[in-house]
Amino acid sequence: MFKKIVFSLLFFLSSGLSAMAADSVQSLIDEGNRLWSQNQLEAAEAQFKQAIAMDADASLAYARLAGLYLTSNRSAEAIPLYQQAIMHDPENPKLFMGLSIAYLHQAEYGMAREMAQEALRLDPKLKNAEKMREYIDAKEAALASTAKAEKPADHH
Repeated sequence: MFKKIVFSLLFFLSSGLSAMAADSVQSLIDEGNRLWSQNQLEAAEAQFKQAIAMDADASLAYARLAGLYLTSNRSAEAIPLYQQAIMHDPENPKLFMGLSIAYLHQAEYGMAREMAQEALRLDPKLKNAEKMREYIDAKEAALASTAKAEKPADHH
């Protein structure tokens, strides 16, 4: 009987702590968003990192930090963060779009296209995903055309 009471008490306390932790994580994310909107990027980054440290499953914290990096021309750093966010929220098409943009910035067109296609699979009405695919196709065609034009003619 004593064990049941102790177990129940521990369960109750841990449930309360996880709820408090979730509130704290959301508060950190909210503060990071506020700081980001005021262009205090380093402080916002610290808030998002703290949220991740507090809850390694916080998809939104990874996504916000990835977004911050992406808009700060740190797309190589954004990629693994988007991947982490997707691991915790694999049905979120916006995460795949962010990852697609990060890959695009790294000139990894195949991966960018794949991520845009996954976003479209998850949400067929996501207009940005279709536009992204079209942009990637046009970009690759332009690069191929440029490469062809720069190729020296054969002299036989």
